[in-house]
Amino acid sequence: MADEQQPTSPPQQTFGTSAPESASTQAIIALVLGIVGLFCNPFGIAAWIIGQKERNAIKRGESPEAGMGLATAGWILGIIDTVLLILSILAGMIILVLVPIILSGAR
Repeated sequence: MADEQQPTSPPQQTFGTSAPESASTQAIIALVLGIVGLFCNPFGIAAWIIGQKERNAIKRGESPEAGMGLATAGWILGIIDTVLLILSILAGMIILVLVPIILSGAR
């Protein structure tokens, strides 16, 4: 009885499983710059550019697809940041023009 072999299961083969892809550095940078750009607008322009380049690289298969969400979020935040920058500049210009007019009319 001691010589009896216990049935062993065959070795399990895994097909198509590998370590999960991680996002590229460029996708992460785009997201971080997009978030920072909300507080310091010039970073938004960089987030927009880097996010768009990374999205294109992912579509061409040059970067891992895992970064598409991060790159897209950075790209969108970059666009929002840039629009806010333009609106801030326009508001500043309007204030610079209107304040002297208002002050000179008050005399």
